[in-house]
Order: sequence, then C-alpha cells, then structure tokens
Amino acid sequence: MTSALTVYEFYVEAADLKGKPATLTIESAAVRPVFNPRAKKNEDRVVVTFHRALRKLCLNKTQAEALISLTGTDEIEKWSGAVVVLLPDRSPNGKDTIKVTAPAPTVSTEKPAADVEKF
Repeated sequence: MTSALTVYEFYVEAADLKGKPATLTIESAAVRPVFNPRAKKNEDRVVVTFHRALRKLCLNKTQAEALISLTGTDEIEKWSGAVVVLLPDRSPNGKDTIKVTAPAPTVSTEKPAADVEKF
C-alpha cells in the first residue's frame, strides 16, 4: 500500500518528538519553496531529510545556524552523514520548537591498547 508520507512532504514538529530527544543522521539537505502562512506566499527554506525517517525538518534560522556550527560548513550539500539530536524546546516567543544539537560525546569503557602512542 502507498503511504501519504511517501507522496507528500511532511515536516517534523516538536510534538512529534513526544518530549524525548531523537538522534538522526542527515541524508540530504536542499533548498525548497515552503509556504509561509504569515507572508501568504512560498519562501525558500532549507529542508533536511534524515535516514530512515519519513518526516523532514524545515529549518528556521536558528536551526540552520546550529547545523552550520555542528558541521563546520554553511554548504548544505556537505551536511550529509552528520549525526544530530533533535530536542523538543520552547522558543523565546513561547511557541514549541525543535532544538538541533550535537550528540553527547560517548565515554569509552574499553582500556586503551598497550601500543597506544605516548603523549
């Protein structure tokens, strides 16, 4: 059966995260026209697609700045493969939003190999 989620673009919203962080890998990012209800017209926005996710993230300026900082580049074509964490958050105007952050560093419990270079 065909899912509407595969035919149309649906965007992730803070409520979709159900109060929990989601760690995702960026598949691609592209500039797409997205309808702005305030301006009542389409505006170009960066839309991020994630591996194994049906919904995409339509970036606002704050989220775009976060991805530039996380990836080290403003070239959206180079964002593919970056791992990010989406967190439900509240913007200064009181509206629900999604915060984009880097994953927490993992602490290895393995002992270093005996031949590890000395400092």
